[in-house]
Amino acid sequence: MKILILMILISSAWAGPVRQKKLNTNLTRHYWYDGEVKREIWLHADAVSSLKGAGLKEKSNPVFRDQNDPQAMSRTPTGHIIITFKKEWSETEIEGWILNQKFKRSQKLDFGKNVYLVEVNSGMEALERANLIYQSGEVSSASPDWRQEVETK
Repeated sequence: MKILILMILISSAWAGPVRQKKLNTNLTRHYWYDGEVKREIWLHADAVSSLKGAGLKEKSNPVFRDQNDPQAMSRTPTGHIIITFKKEWSETEIEGWILNQKFKRSQKLDFGKNVYLVEVNSGMEALERANLIYQSGEVSSASPDWRQEVETK
């Protein structure tokens, strides 16, 4: 028994100290896909953004931070998802897929091939559905449309 305990202590010493990332208690970890890259973001529980303008109805949306720090740059999902469909899909196939998904509204964007903006009910729904759509493998990319904080020089 003494040998087993000693072996556990020695192996623990070789492994080095266990370091756990201390999380800010007001921030919760989430993620989104930027193309094929999975990016970590942090939901700021104490902050809400009210978006209005540029064709948006006023709605309250969650505020995310790019790092686990309440002072980090912020971003807010607008309630829209930008979807890039696979190049081989026809416009008819895309429109059928969009209808099947029951989005509130959709619009073909002028840049890129097969790029659409679709509207959902909320910013949080945009984040969750964009992740699910991308993970399904049916599309080339799906990302929430973000409003980002900017710093002027």
